[in-house]
Amino acid sequence: MTNTEVIIVGQGIAGSALALELAKKGIDFRILDPNHYGSSSMAAAGTINPITGRNYVKSWIFEELKPVFKHTYTQLNEASGEEFYKDLPIYRSLHSIKEENMWLSRKEDSQYDEYLDFHTSSDAFKGIINLPQSFGEIKGSHQVQLRALLPYLQKKWTSQQKLINEDFDYNLLQVQENGVTYKDLKAQKIVFCEGHRVVHNPFFNHLPFDPVKGEALIIHLKEGFNVSLRDKIFITPIGNDLYWCGANYAWQYTDHLPSQEGFDFVKSNLDQILVQPYEIADHWAGIRPATKSRRPIIAQHEVHKALYIFNGLGTKGSSLAPYFAERMVGEVM
Repeated sequence: MTNTEVIIVGQGIAGSALALELAKKGIDFRILDPNHYGSSSMAAAGTINPITGRNYVKSWIFEELKPVFKHTYTQLNEASGEEFYKDLPIYRSLHSIKEENMWLSRKEDSQYDEYLDFHTSSDAFKGIINLPQSFGEIKGSHQVQLRALLPYLQKKWTSQQKLINEDFDYNLLQVQENGVTYKDLKAQKIVFCEGHRVVHNPFFNHLPFDPVKGEALIIHLKEGFNVSLRDKIFITPIGNDLYWCGANYAWQYTDHLPSQEGFDFVKSNLDQILVQPYEIADHWAGIRPATKSRRPIIAQHEVHKALYIFNGLGTKGSSLAPYFAERMVGEVM
């Protein structure tokens, strides 16, 4: 029997951020994860966007999130020698005078001025896209290369014998008054960070989750741009002349796999935006663990006090995970 302090179920961005925070506090842990199978984190662009929505409003608690995610990802860059995290401005296509006026009005607000700029044109997109009337630039936006970061952490924790590559079987969990036992693991606490699989979790599936499937095409552009474009969809550089393009939202789905409907949706939008020829390199899909309130859920089970949940980060996982991992360790557990 192996003794540890915390078992983490799932090594997406939530489980990984939690493990990093536990390691920082000197708390021993073990992670169970089926090689990121069906993980929405591995299909995400990893964009951190301070200004979102049709009304161009500041992302929820962004000022509180910013120092935490910057510190976490900067430390990972330094420790690994890789650039998992970087600044990446977002250019938003403005297609009408109404959209321009809304943007300029928001920019005049002192709370938004540091994040917003306005451009009547941009040489970065000439000959590549059908140019809109103008562009709104979102400054202070970032990108986390989750598809590189999560395997890096997986390899690190596997080498330290802290990560077990297997799916979790809820039937094998034994809950005691002073902890839990799972196969040959004994722990004081277990935290479920299993993303959309929470709907199969008998301890927490009553919570108000509203999972949504998203799909993205990965395309190759011979001559592209080094910023993220938000038009009908996002077109975001991910390195090696490849671009993440998406995503769609589907609340009705049968599996986590790429679908023809998702492919057609993204491609039809791409064909309206791009004038430069492109090649489709891949098709990614994942199910986001969204909640009905669009807020994350970090909580202790009402009856079984050794059981916790850290889930529901949705589309903003890259910015939310480090902050709420801190709160999970410092306040909830």
